[in-house]
Amino acid sequence: MKPSPPEIPRAILVVGWTTAFASIFMIVMNIFSLVSSAALGEMIPAPTFPGGGMPPSVHAVLQVYQYGQYWLVYGILYFSFVLVAALQFLRLKAWGRKAFEAACWIGIINAFADTAFSYYSWNTMRIAMGDLIGQYGGGLSGLHQLGLAAILFGFVLWIVPSAGFVIFVRRASVRQAMSL
Repeated sequence: MKPSPPEIPRAILVVGWTTAFASIFMIVMNIFSLVSSAALGEMIPAPTFPGGGMPPSVHAVLQVYQYGQYWLVYGILYFSFVLVAALQFLRLKAWGRKAFEAACWIGIINAFADTAFSYYSWNTMRIAMGDLIGQYGGGLSGLHQLGLAAILFGFVLWIVPSAGFVIFVRRASVRQAMSL
């Protein structure tokens, strides 16, 4: 008679499946964003402005747009790694726990990188909007605070789960479950 597999603790099930589903969601969202940004890039004509020149701020926005596509590709790869780590974590594999912890540490680094990139993108776009609409942009000041709030919210969405899961996977009960 074959021994029954060890019972997976409820906390590991919740963390593992939540992470797996969130990873799948993020992979799909990044793929859709990449496809739509590529389609949008094809639709944007070469900017021409009176006087023949493009303001440097608009050129900077287009460069940020291109870099954003690299971040989407990175997101697909990162969340694919997180998905594999979460599934192995659910199978109570010791290397799955280590990979899951590594993914969380990378997530903490991503929080800072994403926040810096988001702030740079937001600020670049804000400057370009000012250059393009000039004094007519005075009514957009509420959007400035909304942009900063969104950037801070994104930081929290990276940090809280990543740091929480690092603490979780280091618990003695989790380590013990992985050795069964």
